[in-house]
Amino acid sequence: MNAIELYHHDGKSTGVFYCTECRCVKRTKEEADKCCEPTKCQYCGKESGRQYYLSCESCDRANQDKEEAERFDKAEKKTEWDGWVYYEDEYYESVEYYLESCDDLPVPAYVWACKENHFAVADVSDITDRIEENGYEDFDGDDLKGLDDLKAAIEKFNEANKDVVSYEPDYGVAILLNHQNHKPHHDR
Repeated sequence: MNAIELYHHDGKSTGVFYCTECRCVKRTKEEADKCCEPTKCQYCGKESGRQYYLSCESCDRANQDKEEAERFDKAEKKTEWDGWVYYEDEYYESVEYYLESCDDLPVPAYVWACKENHFAVADVSDITDRIEENGYEDFDGDDLKGLDDLKAAIEKFNEANKDVVSYEPDYGVAILLNHQNHKPHHDR
């Protein structure tokens, strides 16, 4: 590759270079020279086929499969679950809802349980900490007037929003599907 240095309008060097192939700007001539060279996979040594990636897709998948197997081995296994489940970047209200979505597709051996994330919760310190940060050096947020009213309002807010919830995978609990009348399929 032939890196080209960029210059200011007055002709002075910027000390910055760009790749002549893709025109990406780099900090050094060496980086710009190597910019579009094929990247070698750090695991198998073959060309990754992907610029800026340290590993090829095959090794990435093998590592993901290994991590998934390790997670599954450590997880508590359950055959019954009443709640949300997670499978391949999708969330489902229940195991039954997930199985209905499979239609004629092979059913995996398991899905992950989900745990609730009650994120709509406020605390007085959320407000007073910010006030203290912006206040003068020795300012004490406990000296603010109306804190009891603010606490009561926040408690009322939290109570009104206690059902606002999102779900996230619980990799500590795997819900086994092969105990049901389905042909389980491991695609991981």
